Amino acid sequence: DFLTFHQSYSYEEFVEGIKPVLEENNEQLFYELSQGVFYNASLKALEKAGYGSFSECIEDEAANRQEKIQNAEPHYLIIDEINRANVSKVFGELITLIEDNKRLGNKDEIWTVLPYSKTNFGVPANLHILGTMNTADRSIALMDTALRRRFEFVEMMPQAELLSEDIEGVNLQELLTTLNQRIAFLYDRDHTIGHAYFMHVNNLQDLAKLFRNKIIPLLQEYFYEDWEKIALVLGDNKAWGKAEECKMIQQIQSYEWQAQKALFGEELEELTHKSNYQLHPKLQEERYDEIGVAFFRSVYSKETAK
Repeated sequence: DFLTFHQSYSYEEFVEGIKPVLEENNEQLFYELSQGVFYNASLKALEKAGYGSFSECIEDEAANRQEKIQNAEPHYLIIDEINRANVSKVFGELITLIEDNKRLGNKDEIWTVLPYSKTNFGVPANLHILGTMNTADRSIALMDTALRRRFEFVEMMPQAELLSEDIEGVNLQELLTTLNQRIAFLYDRDHTIGHAYFMHVNNLQDLAKLFRNKIIPLLQEYFYEDWEKIALVLGDNKAWGKAEECKMIQQIQSYEWQAQKALFGEELEELTHKSNYQLHPKLQEERYDEIGVAFFRSVYSKETAK
C-alpha cells in the first residue's frame, strides 16, 4: 500500500473515523464508519497469516498466532513525505502498537480498542512500514521523538554510478559528482542533487531542459538568488576558465562604486560593487537544439572549459 502524508492528514484517514456520505439524489447526508489506509494494510497483513479479522487473530492461542504471523509473507506500507503531517496526531495510540516487540505475533504483543468502532486492533509483525522524506527538509526536526525511536533511519545519498557515462559526449556521472561536491562545500551535503533528476536524460536537449527548468531554479532556491555562488556551482566563475559562450550564468552588467553618483546622486557606503546576471540566451529562450556538448562538459572538465 502507498500513501502520501500532507499537513492536513488526520488519524481518521489513517486508522478509522466517521465520514459524511451524500446519497445519490443529493437530498440526504448521513455518516458512516470508514477504515483508513493503515487499518486496511494491517488487515491485509493478517490475511496473509491466515486470519480473516482482528478478532479472529486475537482470540487464537498465542503460540499458534505467533507461528502463523512469523511465517506469513510480509506486507508493506510505504508512506511518502512522512514528516509532512503531524505524525503524533496521525498515529495516535499506534505509536505504542508499532513497536517491534509489541506487534501481534511477538513476545510482548498488545492490542487496543479503537475509539470509533470499539473493536480490538493490533499491528501484525509481518506489516513493514517504510517512510520517506527529503534530507534537505528541515521539518524532520518536528517529528515526535517517540516516533523517531520506532524507526530506523537509512540515508540515501545520490548515486552517480547509476547514470550514463556517455550522453552524446557528456559524462553524467562526473557532471553530477562535480555539482554535488561544489554544493556540499558551499552549502551542505544534505542539499546535494539526487541522481533521479538525471535518470531520464537521453540527449543534450533533455539535459538542457533539465538545467533550465529544474537544476538552476533549485540552485536559486538553495543560495537565495546569490548568483556568484550559483556560478561557482556551475563552473561559470572566472577562475574556472570557461568560454563565455558556454556559461549558463552570464554577467550582463556590473556597477562599480564610481557609477553610483550618476545613478543616485551620491555614493552608497554600504555598496561598493553590484553585478546583474542572466541565464544564457539559449537556455532562457529554450533554444535547446543549439546547445552543444561543451556547454555541459565544461561544468566538470577544465580542459573543455578552455
